[in-house]
Amino acid sequence: MDVSGPGIALVVAVLAPNVLHVALPPRDGPLPPPEGTLVVVRALATLERVGQAGCVAAAVTLPGAALVSAPALAAGLCVVAYLGVWARYLARGRRHADLVATVARLPLPLAVLPVAAFASAAVAARSSWLGAAAVVLAVGHVAMTARTRRAVGVRPAAPDPRAQRPRARPGAGGPGGA
Repeated sequence: MDVSGPGIALVVAVLAPNVLHVALPPRDGPLPPPEGTLVVVRALATLERVGQAGCVAAAVTLPGAALVSAPALAAGLCVVAYLGVWARYLARGRRHADLVATVARLPLPLAVLPVAAFASAAVAARSSWLGAAAVVLAVGHVAMTARTRRAVGVRPAAPDPRAQRPRARPGAGGPGGA
């Protein structure tokens, strides 16, 4: 098996902020335990770790990925956005809420963006192993992050009212109106 330079770069870009998180933890104290029964939390945490290990192993051994393709570009954009959310965490004073808050209408960006980056890399490299690992990671990581968000007390962002289409009023004319 060959080692993949782009795969290693992806893994380093996704994992480096986690090292930073250990060195510069949130200032508002230790993270409360995630909600749920111990069995559910352990199962989700196990899926998260298996997905992480699978993504790392599959990414560093990626076959020749098309580096100039839409999926590769998507993976790169996900990584840039992911690092931007980490920069926001540092700039705002390292609070738990900034790790789990919605950004630009994207819920749980620190869970969703790395999964999307690995999934996009899987498409770019046509790697079913990385794709499967990204799915396992998505199940565990997104669920654990959602539980953490509830434990921290951050509510999901309300939908943007501008994004909703106005409803037709009964009797306002138009088709079917009286």
